[in-house]
Amino acid sequence: KPMLSIKEYIDFAGETVLASGMTFDFPVLIVALVAIGLVKTTTLARFRRHAYVAFFVIAALLTPAVAGQFLLAIPMIIFFESSLLIAAFMERSRLKKSAK
Repeated sequence: KPMLSIKEYIDFAGETVLASGMTFDFPVLIVALVAIGLVKTTTLARFRRHAYVAFFVIAALLTPAVAGQFLLAIPMIIFFESSLLIAAFMERSRLKKSAK
């Protein structure tokens, strides 16, 4: 029969909250970096494949099971792509304003 200790439960809950928090804050980071001009969406799109591999490596380090790795990496990919779309829209609107 499984005997979980309080320490194991708190460690698991803490790791889950950390991984989820990193996943959901990632789009904010990307949009902020594009907004201040530190990185361009074309550069991020060009290195898309590298980012996907990095997402799976990060997910593998944060989660113990393969299923957990996919459950963390897939939302990171979705958030990455959605943040690229938002950032590209911001870049285009900024260029239109500067052209006027």
